[in-house]
Amino acid sequence: MSEAQVKLTTQQTHQLARLLVNFRRETVMLLLQGFDQDTRLRAETQIDELKAMGCHSDEGLLNDFADFLYFDPQTMQPSSPGILRPELRARSDRGLTLSFEQVLQWDNESLDQLLQAASPDLTIRVLTCSPQSFVERVLDRLSSEDSVRVRQQISETQSVDFSEMQKTHQQYCNLARDLMEQGLIPG
Repeated sequence: MSEAQVKLTTQQTHQLARLLVNFRRETVMLLLQGFDQDTRLRAETQIDELKAMGCHSDEGLLNDFADFLYFDPQTMQPSSPGILRPELRARSDRGLTLSFEQVLQWDNESLDQLLQAASPDLTIRVLTCSPQSFVERVLDRLSSEDSVRVRQQISETQSVDFSEMQKTHQQYCNLARDLMEQGLIPG
């Protein structure tokens, strides 16, 4: 990546600084190499200011910033005309957080909406690392034929480690949060 390829606006540089504020200095320098000199200097200055104020990384901006870097039409190669820029909808409530424990407590109507929206693979993965009471509750929501099939797939699935469990729970929570933000599930 040449130095002139990626130049950020002041707002984008500020977002980058908020993301990198807790990273080690060497990591920041490595990440900033792909940006023009002005962007690097502004980001370094803002990171130093944020550290002096005791600010921490704003991880809520990570997805938005990654979308910008990946999908910005100015940085895309002209040799890839088949790649279309997806519709990136703005989050209506950036502060909305949802834990897996909260999802476990949802009423049946909300749970049904989540089960309909989730892929069968994700649902199976979630059920393999969920409390038995939640597994039984979900199986009760399914037809008897589906319930038998899902129970069999759960029993055939190997155990998952803690980090995989966290990742799976987070994917389920992200889907649930998206449904809430779209108004399909009451908040």
